[in-house]
Amino acid sequence: MQSEFLFEIAQKSKQKGIHTCLDTTGFAPEKTIQKISEIIDCFLFDIKLIDNDLHKKYTGVSVDGILKNLKWIDQNHKNIILRFPVIPGITNTKKNISELKSFIQTLKNIHQIDLLPFHTISKSKYKRFNKEYKMGDTPALSDDDLLLLKSEFEELNMKVSIGG
Repeated sequence: MQSEFLFEIAQKSKQKGIHTCLDTTGFAPEKTIQKISEIIDCFLFDIKLIDNDLHKKYTGVSVDGILKNLKWIDQNHKNIILRFPVIPGITNTKKNISELKSFIQTLKNIHQIDLLPFHTISKSKYKRFNKEYKMGDTPALSDDDLLLLKSEFEELNMKVSIGG
């Protein structure tokens, strides 16, 4: 939404020798991603759902352009750390994890994924601001579940961390 500002600040940072890292969902026009990637050193790229219908249901947008941008960044040998929000019953389904792993295997330059566990920290903030907390009583994942998921992604021969 603020790509011109982002480009300008990243460019000035690079001129000062500052390492640039962009935390992104990848939801941007392809031209914007290509332009900014010229000066970004590292991308923290969120990937939630591979199924387009589910992605639209939970995020409101199609995943197609996001995956296309991720593939472009990967093909152009940019440093990428994938970030996978692990949300019980939504992103941590067997189907989604299988599809995600299959997709990751098509990429050539991904060597790290951060598993971002769902937590309920924001629940009280929603209540305080009289906002609907749509996650209801969704529990946080257990440490055992996270460690199991970590080992599953490690089968892809990549660095996997919990948190990030």
